[in-house]
Amino acid sequence: MARFDGKVAVVTGAGVGMGRSTALRLAREGARVVAADISGEEQSTASEMPDLIVPFKVDVTRASEVESLVAEATGRFGRLDIMCNVVGVAGVAQAPLPEVDEDEYDQLMAVNLKSVYLGMKFAIPAIVTAGGGSIINWSSVGALVSSPNTGAYGASKAGILAMTRSAAREWGAENVRVNAICPGFIYPTGMTLMGEQRFPDAVKSASSKSSLNRPGHPDEVAAVAAFLASDDASYMTGSYLVVDGGWTAGA
Repeated sequence: MARFDGKVAVVTGAGVGMGRSTALRLAREGARVVAADISGEEQSTASEMPDLIVPFKVDVTRASEVESLVAEATGRFGRLDIMCNVVGVAGVAQAPLPEVDEDEYDQLMAVNLKSVYLGMKFAIPAIVTAGGGSIINWSSVGALVSSPNTGAYGASKAGILAMTRSAAREWGAENVRVNAICPGFIYPTGMTLMGEQRFPDAVKSASSKSSLNRPGHPDEVAAVAAFLASDDASYMTGSYLVVDGGWTAGA
């Protein structure tokens, strides 16, 4: 049997990059997946494996839409076992802190941090009803190491780690495991492609920080997500795994 036979997953940001790779990886291992995105590219992801993946358009910063997303999974498939909160943005509010635009700050926090809060808010009760399961939240090496002009971004990603730990403590007795992934420079993703357009020098610098002398690929992060979602990680909760090619080893 595949690891996720009989399991149901929701993956946000599933139109491109790590979200797309994660949706496909879980489906290849037997899960039925709701691939969620706002871009329309979730349709392309679902078309790769239409028997196992269904698309769902959602704005993950809006509570009513995230509630509908979870309801789609439970209504269509009868349960929810895995929630992957992948959506994130960079290159917004990227400036020295006194120069950060307040509207950009609010946008960054909504996409990066509020989306994870909403994903857990609606997924946890559904996963409890299913008898337990796994939540994986996408943080970043930016939560662990700092650099100029990234204070707001780092704060949003550090907040994800704090919420991950709290949720793990709150829901462990209900067999809900909550972990996070801290990717380094992964290419291509929606985030890195946008950053490449707006901040090419910063992207070039980030791509050179890996000890492996290359960027990571979304499939490499998806493999770690699949591990955390599976029973192979049955005693892991409230933790995070760094997938950065050795970036933070030299920080």
